[in-house]
Amino acid sequence: DSEVRTEVIRALGYIGDTQAVPVLMDVLKEQLESGVDQYAGYSDTSTTIQALGAMKEAAASALPLLIEAVKSEDYSTASAALDALEVIGPTAREAVPTLIEIMELGDKAHLSGWIVADTLEVITGQEFGEDAAAWREWWEANK
Repeated sequence: DSEVRTEVIRALGYIGDTQAVPVLMDVLKEQLESGVDQYAGYSDTSTTIQALGAMKEAAASALPLLIEAVKSEDYSTASAALDALEVIGPTAREAVPTLIEIMELGDKAHLSGWIVADTLEVITGQEFGEDAAAWREWWEANK
């Protein structure tokens, strides 16, 4: 039952038991591969991402999936992925190049520059605001 599935995903996030990370990763992978945010009609991708984010640094193994999710054209999926990356913090450093690429898109990006900048600041400890060129220069010097 997809309603039960959604509630289980939500509960796993509330409980925060890191043993759930592999299961949540499998669910997120299915959701991203389906290309439909409303997975099975009820459980949306952002719910799964939020549950992973609740696992904090323990969700670092999900970084490739979260990086894929932040590229989603679906705003709720992409913004939930940004939130999860912020919670993971400096451990999410491998997301930096993708976030800079999104900033470099400017008005063509699906996420606004200041939202991406906030996430970059949390992950890197740097403050370049919406200056994509400054972020790129810093990254090239500090990979």
